[in-house]
Amino acid sequence: LHLTPAIYINSSYLIEYINPDYVGFIYTFASIITIISLLGIRKVLKRIGNFQTIFFILLIELFSLLTLAFSHNSHLVITAFILTFVATSITFFNLDIFLESLSENSSTGSTRGVFLTSLNTAFILGPLITGLLIDREEFWKVYLMGAILLIPVFYILLRYMRDFKDPVYHKPHFLKTAKKIFNDFSLRSIF
Repeated sequence: LHLTPAIYINSSYLIEYINPDYVGFIYTFASIITIISLLGIRKVLKRIGNFQTIFFILLIELFSLLTLAFSHNSHLVITAFILTFVATSITFFNLDIFLESLSENSSTGSTRGVFLTSLNTAFILGPLITGLLIDREEFWKVYLMGAILLIPVFYILLRYMRDFKDPVYHKPHFLKTAKKIFNDFSLRSIF
């Protein structure tokens, strides 16, 4: 929920600092960094574990949101935007590891379904929250709210996930995984 309102204003916010023609480039660059980060996340998880990884990523996200809220330096704002963009994807990946590890095999699909439904509800509420917070392009309020909403997430992590036992992180073979998805109707239907 902490980022869903910001999703609806990011582009408008960025054009306050850069030429509108470059906003797509910033999104593309952030997407490439996200893909590279996700490809390398297994090494990080094996080294420091999921709890420390998500905690560190959420700290980056917190400082990035505060930078987006209060900085007027275009370089800092663009860097903070890219860091927030990347951190969001890594956070969802880390949350999925928690969900899978803490769910019984028979209920993992249901647990993920509840999680995704909650996430989609947050995306639906995002424009409403944004509309209530912003008056005359005061974008900083949305980013500050996102940072404030991260505080309970830190509490939950520290309280309930500190002693998380990491699963064995296997390196999936790309072609074998693609073949498995292509040959299994249930997996193929996800896309």
